[in-house]
Amino acid sequence: LDAAHDVVLGTTMENLEEAEYAATHRGQTNWANEHPLTDIDDLIHSIIHRLEGSNVGEGGYTGFENAKYWAMGGPKMYSELISTTSKWKEIYQQQLCLLAKRYAPTCVSKGLIVNDSKGRVHEIIAGGGKYRNVHVPYGCWDALCFIDLMERASCKQDEDCQALEQELSLLHKRELELLLASEN
Repeated sequence: LDAAHDVVLGTTMENLEEAEYAATHRGQTNWANEHPLTDIDDLIHSIIHRLEGSNVGEGGYTGFENAKYWAMGGPKMYSELISTTSKWKEIYQQQLCLLAKRYAPTCVSKGLIVNDSKGRVHEIIAGGGKYRNVHVPYGCWDALCFIDLMERASCKQDEDCQALEQELSLLHKRELELLLASEN
């Protein structure tokens, strides 16, 4: 995972020390400005951190916490899921929403698609020891809930754990397929 993480961030042997400092001192360096990431890079970065799971990594946060940060644009600091993201990401999220409705009823029943007319607000890390709120509008794929469900399934914290694990695995696979297709 570390090697994949380094590739996404643009880390090389020449800038490794600077990259490690930037990773542990979010918001205190120009790393993000000097090494901008696309929305696809952010999503791949998020997936890498999801795979870290509950292990503590960058900035002293768990993989799941870091995954949420990157799912919401990392240093771009998106505060709303749809309106501030690229057209590609909006289409990607719509496709995931359709897949969830078709193949993941347990996940949907647990909030994977926002069903509250006001939307949903999540508090996630913002870097530099701070937190920020992110709004997910009604009817949208909730990437942050997806990460929460993955965490619950990994810790066996859910009464529907087996169904949840199967559905999450399928959605994770489809998500990767969508990302790979986007690179063509």
